[in-house]
Amino acid sequence: MLLSSISTLILLCVIFATSQAREITTDNGPVEGKEVGGGVVFLGIPYAEPPIEAMRFRPPQKKRNWEEPLLVQDYQKACIYATVLESTEMTMDEMSENCLYLNVFTNEACIETQNCKVLVYIHGGYHGTTHFKEEVLVQNFLDDGRNIIVVTVAYRLGILGNINLVPEGDSSAARNIALLDIIEALNWVEKNIFYFGGNPLETTVLGHDTGAQNVYHLSLSPTTTTSSNKQF
Repeated sequence: MLLSSISTLILLCVIFATSQAREITTDNGPVEGKEVGGGVVFLGIPYAEPPIEAMRFRPPQKKRNWEEPLLVQDYQKACIYATVLESTEMTMDEMSENCLYLNVFTNEACIETQNCKVLVYIHGGYHGTTHFKEEVLVQNFLDDGRNIIVVTVAYRLGILGNINLVPEGDSSAARNIALLDIIEALNWVEKNIFYFGGNPLETTVLGHDTGAQNVYHLSLSPTTTTSSNKQF
C-alpha cells in the first residue's frame, strides 16, 4: 500500500512538472522554459559563447548550435559587477565571467499569434544584475491582455566590458565590449523572437540608469541604426 502511494505521488509529480514545461525551438536549438502565472518564461538562454579564457576581452562569438532541449528555467549567474558598500541590506547574486545569457518572458497568446510587441530591457543601477522576480514581469507586461514580450539581457560589466588599454592606439583587447555584447543579444532577438511570439519589426530597446547610457550610445552607432526594426 505504501509503495503504491509513493509510486502514485511520483507519477503525479512527473505529470505536474511536465505540464509546467514549454519547449520552443530557436535557430540554435530547442529550449525548455516554464509557466509562471499567466506567462511562459525562458531563463538563461545563451546568446553567445562563454567569454572566458582566450575569449576574455574579445568580442562575443555566435553561440554554437545544440540538438537536445536546453533546460532554461532558472537564472544563470550574473556578470561580474562592481560591488559597493551600502547602508541598506541587499542581496548579492552569484557572479561569473560565463554570463552571456538573456531571459524571455512571453505567454501562450503571443506564441499563438506571433505578433506581439517586444521590449528589450538593458539594466542599470551600478551596472548591476538583471535577476528580476519573474512574477512581477509577467503581471505587469503579460497579464490582462497586455501581451508585451520582455527580454532582459546580461552583458559584460566593469573592466571585463569596458576596458580600453590604449585610448589612442592599437590594442589586442577589443573596445566597447559591453556594447558589442548587447548588439549580439539584439541580433539574437531579431532572429529568434518570432519563435516566442514576438514581432521583430516591433522591437523597442529600453535602458535604465547606466543601461540608458548604453542604449543612447547604441542609438548613435551605424551598427544598430541601419536596422529599421529597432526603436531606441
